[in-house]
Amino acid sequence: LKHFSNQRWKTKVEEFTGIHNNPSEIISKLIQNSFLILGTSANKDNFLQLALNVDSSKTVKLSINELENYLILLSKKLSINWNRKGIRPAHQPIQRMKLAAELVKYFQESYSPNHLNISDLIQNFYLLCPSASGKGIQTEITGNIILPYCASNALFVKDYSQYYKCQEEWQNLKIPEPYQKYSRKFRHVINKSYLTYFWVLQGAIQLEKFWCKKELCDICPLKTNYGNC
Repeated sequence: LKHFSNQRWKTKVEEFTGIHNNPSEIISKLIQNSFLILGTSANKDNFLQLALNVDSSKTVKLSINELENYLILLSKKLSINWNRKGIRPAHQPIQRMKLAAELVKYFQESYSPNHLNISDLIQNFYLLCPSASGKGIQTEITGNIILPYCASNALFVKDYSQYYKCQEEWQNLKIPEPYQKYSRKFRHVINKSYLTYFWVLQGAIQLEKFWCKKELCDICPLKTNYGNC
């Protein structure tokens, strides 16, 4: 799982390679990746569509409230058909718009083509995104976006100590509860408590994506050591 986790980490870091000198492109990438986290599986494509149409030149001077209204109006303009059935109230798309606005503002203010300090980035995230109050969503955004972005920037400016600090922070992240999908699938080979470690969960996601979905069960390393999944 450590091997699969490292693969996933490198993939996330490499998403930002080659665009650090292009403010509009990297901010757009950060917004797109963060909006994907805001949507449940039923709304991921809808949030991505919204992110792809955010005009940073129009939003950079807006307040959080103005940004929230901008996103709501933009979703109506795009005629996005939000899925609401079976989604908990707190995860309804309209309830996510405040956090979406805060994330746009956060990434616009945090972008730098030069040295980024991970401690400052995370502190500013908590400061500028108060709607990300749950430990789960904080960990998702930190682990999937902030740490890989900062690590990629560290490689860009050749600050290798900062890169390894980001990777160490990534490996220390924990979520309150493991994803039910992976808990059910791997419960007899991976202790549930281990799946609260972000790096273990990411390794399980990588394994499921590139082994389970390709039906490579006969040569699966978990099967070899522990039996069938």
